[in-house]
Amino acid sequence: MKKFMLLLIGLIILMIASASMADEATPKPIQANYSAASSAIMQVNDYQQLPIEQQQALASVWNLNPKDYSHYLWLMQNTPNGWYYADKHLDPSWILGFNAKDDAERKKFATIAIQNERARIEKELAFQKLFSSLQKELYPNEYPVSYQALDEDFKTSK
Repeated sequence: MKKFMLLLIGLIILMIASASMADEATPKPIQANYSAASSAIMQVNDYQQLPIEQQQALASVWNLNPKDYSHYLWLMQNTPNGWYYADKHLDPSWILGFNAKDDAERKKFATIAIQNERARIEKELAFQKLFSSLQKELYPNEYPVSYQALDEDFKTSK
């Protein structure tokens, strides 16, 4: 009887474990994947409930108007864009351009994307220029990378 009870308990535990594993293995609906992929993005409804000044401020970060930014949020939460592009960290103008309804709209968002990219690159280059200048000022007799040390490390690693 004792062996039977242990066997029965073991079977129950095995059934519970396999049922929970089956739940984890069951594919989730694609829509759930979209929202999970874009969880870091503000929800469209939350954005639309903000005062217009805040909507404009958020949209203007990307050189967009509130209507376009709201459409971007909608695309990221309700279409495959949220799944495909969430981890690519694309400027919203790119997502809007990919989903433009005609060439004029595509051109509008491509222009905004170019302007945003140019501004970003200008900031990065300004920082790099200052960084290089300070590197030379702080360490005038040293190179940023010691090629001799790298060569020695390479020879000893063989």
